[in-house]
Amino acid sequence: MQSVTLRSAKAQLSAAHRKDRNTAPEKIAELRRDYAAAKIAEFVEREVRKAPPLTEEQMAIISRAMRGATATG
Repeated sequence: MQSVTLRSAKAQLSAAHRKDRNTAPEKIAELRRDYAAAKIAEFVEREVRKAPPLTEEQMAIISRAMRGATATG
């Protein structure tokens, strides 16, 4: 995925649903994935700006969580 803003990802997904009823299911899935990633990225960026500096261990835990691994594993 290219760097997509939340607004543009939502607009692209909405347009695919609204304007082009023949959009391939694979394309819709890709747009949904892009939209979800943009929402998560925006949330993380906002929270990181508010947080005090994190330790390397804390960043590793967060990184594992982003990959879907357990925080302790």
